[in-house]
Amino acid sequence: MIARNEGRPSTMGLEIAPALRHALCLLRKKSKRAYYNALTRISPTLNSKALYRKKFGRPLDLKTPQTFNEKLMWLKLKVYRDDPLVIRCADKYAVRGYLTALGFPHLLNDLYAVYDRVHDIRWDELPEKFVMKWNFGCQYAIFCADKGKLDVADSLQHLPCLFASALGARGHCLSRHG
Repeated sequence: MIARNEGRPSTMGLEIAPALRHALCLLRKKSKRAYYNALTRISPTLNSKALYRKKFGRPLDLKTPQTFNEKLMWLKLKVYRDDPLVIRCADKYAVRGYLTALGFPHLLNDLYAVYDRVHDIRWDELPEKFVMKWNFGCQYAIFCADKGKLDVADSLQHLPCLFASALGARGHCLSRHG
C-alpha cells in the first residue's frame, strides 16, 4: 500500500496508494483524530512524522536524532514499540498488578471500580470526589470535585463510548480525586 517516492512530490518521502490517499483525505475532512488514528494503523512512523511536523514545523529526523523530542520519538518507534513491559505499563489497569508484584502498592491511588460499559456505572455509589477515565490515552477523563454538581447526562455525552469499544479497551477506571 505504501511505496517509495519515485520522482513525484509526496509528504515525508513516502507515497500512499491513490485509493488509500483518497480514504485518508475523507477521514481528515471528517475528523482529524480519525485521520491520525487511521494513519497510525497504516504506519506509526508516518503518523509520528506527520504529527511532529505539525507540532514543530520541521521534519522528524529518525536517522540521526539530535533533539530531545527526536530521541524520544526514536525510542518510541524503534525500541519501546514491541516491549511487553512498556505495553503493560502503558495500561493504567495492568500497571497496578505490576507495581503490586514489585512491592509498591503504596504508590497506587485508590481504585473504586472498573466498568466495561457506560451503562454499568453506578453513579449514586461513587464517592463525593473522583476521576473517571478510560484505560487508554490521556484525553478522556471526567474530573468530579463535587458529585452534587455533577451533570450525569453531560458526563455520559463526553465519554467516548464508540471509540473505546472500537479499540476493545477496558472500560472506565475510577480513582480518588484530590
